[in-house]
Amino acid sequence: MCKYVSYLLLRGPMRIRSLALALAAFPLLVACSAVAEKIGSSDADHTEDQPTYAQYKWLWADETEEEFKSIARAGSMWSDPEFFALDHPMAQRLQFWVDKMDEALRARNPKALASTPKPRIILRKDSDPNAWVSYIPVSWKVKGALARAGNAPAQPNVPSDAGADGATEAGSTVPRTIPTLMLLSTGKVAAPGSLPPLDRRFDDAALAELVKFANDGFAKCRLSTSDGAVVFGEGCAVDPSLSGDRSDAIAFYATGKWITVTTGLITSMLDEERIVAVLAHELGHYYRSHSIQPSDQLNYFYALGEGNKPEKPGADPRYVEQTLKVREKLRSNDWYVDYTEENKLMAEQRLGFYTTEQEADEISLEILARMGMPPTLGPDSQALLHKIVDDLSSGRGDTGEIKWEKCAALRERGFKDEAGQVVSVPVGNLSDPHHSFCFRVFNMQRELEAHRYQLAAERPRPPGEPWSKLLQRMQNDIDPPPPPPADAGRD
Repeated sequence: MCKYVSYLLLRGPMRIRSLALALAAFPLLVACSAVAEKIGSSDADHTEDQPTYAQYKWLWADETEEEFKSIARAGSMWSDPEFFALDHPMAQRLQFWVDKMDEALRARNPKALASTPKPRIILRKDSDPNAWVSYIPVSWKVKGALARAGNAPAQPNVPSDAGADGATEAGSTVPRTIPTLMLLSTGKVAAPGSLPPLDRRFDDAALAELVKFANDGFAKCRLSTSDGAVVFGEGCAVDPSLSGDRSDAIAFYATGKWITVTTGLITSMLDEERIVAVLAHELGHYYRSHSIQPSDQLNYFYALGEGNKPEKPGADPRYVEQTLKVREKLRSNDWYVDYTEENKLMAEQRLGFYTTEQEADEISLEILARMGMPPTLGPDSQALLHKIVDDLSSGRGDTGEIKWEKCAALRERGFKDEAGQVVSVPVGNLSDPHHSFCFRVFNMQRELEAHRYQLAAERPRPPGEPWSKLLQRMQNDIDPPPPPPADAGRD
């Protein structure tokens, strides 16, 4: 499945309406040791002083409202999505919180965020409790070419005497030219999906930035320019469905400006502060431009140990082979890849697997503290979502994950058993970058203990109507009350 939006916040059946995947990171990552060159580890501190992976303007699509809605409509599998007006009171209230988080980060990091557009909230009428950052396909009108070494050549080639471009000798063959070659965040080259990419302007500087961005981030895939074309090197994986070696344009997934929040998330959670924590998680995806950030910078096994540290966990060199094997599976972009062996390894060796979702969880704690909200809202919101999903999925079978009631009891005991030993909380299935609900609460709780965040600002006070009235107004707009009877008011 192609990548149009980020993985949604929730797990399980509530993710069915998701349109795609995403991979990401937070602290600015650099190649370090020999192990790091292979599996992309970093010991950089978790800090909002490095809120973006890179400061290139083209990393964000900066799409208009109409462009965003056209992508949403084209990607909808069932019916056209219905959005509330931007000036709807609930949408404005959520925008207030996003603005406050954005202001807090920009005040501290004006240069780092100079090229990042301000995020916008859009409220979608949808009963599924979800929120996400959209990944927007964009294209540049620059020619692309595949080296294809180690990959099967495109079939069939076009006979030169049939009018193939560039042919000089009758009967010879030349590579087929297709409209677009798309670079995915895994370092794989594929054809664009069903959504038409948005055309964006670029210049020589942006082209050089893209080449550097890829070469600094991907473990194998290397880009170069030749005769005005972008060449995807021999180490770039190539989707077997590609029918050509050259293209008239290249494409990638830029991070969308509009953060979608469903009405189902609001009516399920109800609590304003915990919804703010969800928004902080999504902003973690947004600022790090997870849509195109190379997946080789993350996705590695690490030892859980007895607790978290102020720095991000580094890749465990004992499991390099397993890490590389998982990354190849991720590059396949296949929903049905079997991760049984890796899931068993994590359980037996008490390993974590660092993903974009784990990083976004950790970023959210920092953003909340920077804005003046208690970062404990992070695990609180995840625990509430855990309960909501457990209630909604009751009777649908046992997934093997710790249920909400047991997880809440573990949290009360500091995730320790009766003997005072740290409990091993299952990470979950590697087919999903979202770890199990209980592990996410467990990890964020340990992050709070490791960092001891201090509130950096006074708690914001939203203007306008009380939250309860906003909820009621939104509910009335979703499901308007019936009109009064014709004889209402009569004796």
